Amino acid sequence: MTYGEFEKRILGILEKPDTALAAIKPLLDDVKVDYEQIITLSEAKEKSDARIRDLQDTNMKLFLMQTCKVDHVQDDEEELEGQAATEAFIKKINKEEE
Repeated sequence: MTYGEFEKRILGILEKPDTALAAIKPLLDDVKVDYEQIITLSEAKEKSDARIRDLQDTNMKLFLMQTCKVDHVQDDEEELEGQAATEAFIKKINKEEE
């Protein structure tokens, strides 16, 4: 229910004070339903926010692990060219086959 609808119903109850006690109960029931929905949605949002933060942290850790491995491999291996690169490649293949 929107704020305007609540306001209209409350003003309608106040205009007729003789029937106010009978009319206020359905209004309170509607307020309770809306309040419970707000609480449920707030809790779901908090859980979603926590899960999103956990996933972001996990993704960042995975990203950093991948970039660190690449940097580490690049630091250990130097760039070879020409004949030296070919010989290093052949040595590497021979070691893997053993």
